[in-house]
Amino acid sequence: LPEIKMAVAYEVKGKRCEKWPDNMRDLDKVKPIYESFLGWKEDISDITDFYKLPQTAQQYIKAIEKFVGVPVSLVSVGNSRERTIYRHG
Repeated sequence: LPEIKMAVAYEVKGKRCEKWPDNMRDLDKVKPIYESFLGWKEDISDITDFYKLPQTAQQYIKAIEKFVGVPVSLVSVGNSRERTIYRHG
């Protein structure tokens, strides 16, 4: 993909909300606020080392870690168990 979007917050009635609204009546008014990341075109399905991923893929994963506040320990790069990158231990 040329661009990957990650919802980082929501807008409800013109105000930014960091969490999904509790009020069910507001759900039809919720709009995601996205942060955009450059994608990549390379085939990554045989990569087993995080640092061999394209820089844009590494940046995207690091942004996810920062957003959720925990390290990403597994990165799937394909459709089999062998196509997994193990990180952080």
